[in-house]
Amino acid sequence: MQRTRYPERRRTTRLSLQIPLTVRCRLPEGETIDLRASTYIVSAHGALLLMDTPLIPGQTVKIFNQHTAHSVDCVVTSLREKRERRFVG
Repeated sequence: MQRTRYPERRRTTRLSLQIPLTVRCRLPEGETIDLRASTYIVSAHGALLLMDTPLIPGQTVKIFNQHTAHSVDCVVTSLREKRERRFVG
């Protein structure tokens, strides 16, 4: 195990957890669409989602848990691509 000089300072623990989601967002043209996604990592303060469609940082979306039908309004904070996978935070 490699030691780092500075310890990781996160507000809460991150968990690797895959939950199927529907992400409802509004296109620049005004049309509302539903996209399929799943959580990749979750914490008490947010999540990293695995998606096929890129979103825009600052964009407001509504996320629906497909198992419980619970929904929450969220703001996209980041977009990362790695090895043909797209991660939205």
